[in-house]
Amino acid sequence: MKHLLLLSLFLVALTRAICQENYPTVIQADEAYARREYARAAHLYEKINAFHHVPPNAPGRLANCYRELNEYAKAAKIYQKITGQQPEDQEAWVYYGDVLKSLGKYQEAKAAYRRAPDSLNTHLATRMAGCDSALAWIAAPSAYTVSNLRAANTSFSDWGAEWYGDHSIVFTSDSLRTRALGKGSRADREIFRRTGHPFQKIYVADSTSRGVGAIRGFAPVMNFNTYHDGPVAFSPRGDTAYFTVTDPDALKDLGDKVSYKEGKKVITWSLRRLEILWTVKDSTGNWGPTHPFAFNNPKHYSVGHAALSPDGQVLYFTSDMPGGYGRTDIWYVQRQGDGSWSPPINCGPEVNTEDEEAFPTIAKDGRLYFASKGHAGMGGYDVFVGIGERNHWQSVRNLGYPLNSSGDDFYFTVKDSLSGFLSSDRPGGKGSDDIYQYVVMAGPPLVGETFPALRVIVLKTQVLDSASGEPIDGAAIVVSHVKKGLRWTTITGQDGMEHQVIEPEAEYTDSAFKKGYASGGTHVSTIGVKGPDTLSVQVFLQKSLITGVVFILKNLYYDYNKSYIRPDAALVLDKLVAYLRQYPHLAIELSSHTDSRGADAYNLSLSMRRAQSALKYLQDHGVAPGRVTIHGYGETRLVNGCSNNVPCTPAQHQANRRTEIRVLHP
Repeated sequence: MKHLLLLSLFLVALTRAICQENYPTVIQADEAYARREYARAAHLYEKINAFHHVPPNAPGRLANCYRELNEYAKAAKIYQKITGQQPEDQEAWVYYGDVLKSLGKYQEAKAAYRRAPDSLNTHLATRMAGCDSALAWIAAPSAYTVSNLRAANTSFSDWGAEWYGDHSIVFTSDSLRTRALGKGSRADREIFRRTGHPFQKIYVADSTSRGVGAIRGFAPVMNFNTYHDGPVAFSPRGDTAYFTVTDPDALKDLGDKVSYKEGKKVITWSLRRLEILWTVKDSTGNWGPTHPFAFNNPKHYSVGHAALSPDGQVLYFTSDMPGGYGRTDIWYVQRQGDGSWSPPINCGPEVNTEDEEAFPTIAKDGRLYFASKGHAGMGGYDVFVGIGERNHWQSVRNLGYPLNSSGDDFYFTVKDSLSGFLSSDRPGGKGSDDIYQYVVMAGPPLVGETFPALRVIVLKTQVLDSASGEPIDGAAIVVSHVKKGLRWTTITGQDGMEHQVIEPEAEYTDSAFKKGYASGGTHVSTIGVKGPDTLSVQVFLQKSLITGVVFILKNLYYDYNKSYIRPDAALVLDKLVAYLRQYPHLAIELSSHTDSRGADAYNLSLSMRRAQSALKYLQDHGVAPGRVTIHGYGETRLVNGCSNNVPCTPAQHQANRRTEIRVLHP
């Protein structure tokens, strides 16, 4: 049920009053997909994929349904087929990498991520860093055992365990334990259309030395809502409860509704977002009336997953309210002198990323545990811990394996110094999400421990042509740990970049190799590095000085119909001057080329004038006469099909307006 942190979606109306069951299957599937009813949509798209003529978008939507439902093996098979048939589909490669990572296939996931042209942006670079880290954490697991709390779990989703009182566990479940809810609770027969499961409710179970006892519904006042109830967090004294619900009010305002156009049809449905309610235990031990959290705003954003500081003066929560860093962030409010809460404040960039952070919990020592998809991790959600308070955090680190896995790991709670609970959909469980118990086997305990920050340092290496400054695609990067003798090899993409996760307080050699180039490299040290967790390095490779080798001087531009050297072009020629000084016996031909626009004879003359301007600049900066031969080819050597009267884009024409260097004598 972790998907609840964004939205709970329910159909209000279709623009045409036609019985849905009479629609063709394709229309039914597309409407279910638009409403994010992934369980129903997947069932319908499976039927569609058996058609003789399958709609082009059906396979991708089916794969997305399975990905949203966390059925990663099914999704991976479809994405594999899609990327094989449509290798240009960037989104499919990213999603394929995501599901492979969630299946624990880390090397295959990295290969898929690299196929996306923007695979070196921060988002995917962090995903790939997580793949490397996962392999390292699995090879050196932390000193915890993790076991399925089987007596509390079902074939449905059971999660969000909190230790309550002296011997009870309170948790959330969408199982069919409706008879256990107790008098005064509410359990509708409707299902949550996103998953095809019932709505979640809050349960409690006694825990003894013999295991988990009978399971029953928790306070009826917390299970009285029409839709989802849970999870729940308690104040330090256990007399106040804050629990998450799906907005139960009637949806009437325009701000509640979303429209989606599917062909000629417009589908309208309403959004039910998350809210926090709170209740206080009275003198008889019963939970009193519920009250809305002051900053609920279900018409515009969700607020959920409350967690209280040990003194009860700070309340943390998850929200997609404006002003955050990503899709969902962790925020906090402070208790004021009059008992009210301050306006929400973001916990800051040490905790929050451009992706999703959610499910905060606070241990007795004030440590923040939370789930994140944006920090480098092993799967979808990983659990992290941070030391600090409010919006000042340090030592945010991944809890590693086996507390984390290739699946979604979230809602981590500390019971005592040696044990606690977490929620996960890792392989081997009973249901979609299960509750697990962890136990510290050795080493310092989780509560009250002092530990050095386990940093994940990403080494980003870009390989460039030393003459042109252009990225080199397909270069092999070898990163070697100097002390341990370990090495890792990766291949650069179109932007000449790759990355590896490296250790703090260590030394490495970072080398690059490419056929047709002399090898190059540099020394990298993380000893004493206290700053950012990303180190960026450039490695320059020189083309082998063989007669006939050609390279292009990129960014050597001229004004329209002009041949003089602009200041930006001078910077490019300065690099060529330095290159020629490095190789004093090198002789080259410098040739200038134009695009096809304009008269052929004029282009030939213009290219020659530009070549002469470049030659004069080189000679004025010390290059001896006779080392550089020039030639203007005009539009006679186009690199693409953009000849006369052929419609082309500006970028295609720009590819022809180039200056080339050819080695005449090494």
